[in-house]
Amino acid sequence: MLVLIENNAKQGAVSEDFDAEYKQLFEQINELKTAKIQMVQAQKQAENYKERVDQLDKAITTVNPQVREFDQDLVKRLISSIKVHKGMRLEIQFHSGIVVKQEVDYYE
Repeated sequence: MLVLIENNAKQGAVSEDFDAEYKQLFEQINELKTAKIQMVQAQKQAENYKERVDQLDKAITTVNPQVREFDQDLVKRLISSIKVHKGMRLEIQFHSGIVVKQEVDYYE
């Protein structure tokens, strides 16, 4: 790009060739900047996924599969929200995005 500017300065006049080449280089620079931003975002997302997988892997190795009592820490790590709807229907949303809907029988 500097070569283009130097050549244009030596000619002493604004040429349309210079403008076209400058515009093309400017567009290429913007495309590269956009591609770089997208790549950085993809890398951050991959790092977040890896961190989440590592957390889940750690949770799986520390949890006893024969849990016989309520584990508040486990619930907080796995479940994002629990909603109770009319008709005794529960909707459980996990941090992973899975949603489970369950009818609950109620006896007095």
